Amino acid sequence: MPISRYDLRRRAININPMYKEYFRERGVKFIEQYRTGKITYPTTEQLRDMSVIEHIWTVGDRYEKLAFRYYGDVKLWWIIAWINRRPGEFLNSVGDVIFIPSSAEDAMALMNV
Repeated sequence: MPISRYDLRRRAININPMYKEYFRERGVKFIEQYRTGKITYPTTEQLRDMSVIEHIWTVGDRYEKLAFRYYGDVKLWWIIAWINRRPGEFLNSVGDVIFIPSSAEDAMALMNV
C-alpha cells in the first residue's frame, strides 16, 4: 500500500510566544507541525520513461475521482496533480489532456517517497 505524502515529512515544534494565548487556552506547551515540503517536479526525461494514461479533462472531473478510478484511493489525488504540475483543478480546462501514471508506486519512486 502506498504511503501518505505526510509519512516522511519533517515535523517542527512551534513554541513561538506569539501563540502563548492559544497554548494557554488549549492547555498545551507547544504545537507540533509539519514542515513545508519542497516540491520538485519530474524532469521531461523521467516523464518520458513513465507509463501514463492520457485523460481528457471533462466537466465534473476532480483529482480525487480520478485517483479513485485509477488507484482505488482518493488520497492519492496529489500524484495526478504533481505529475501534471497543476496543484489545483481550477488550472484544468475542459478538453485539456492530463497524464495519470499507470502506477502510483512508480510515480512516488520519482519523489523518493
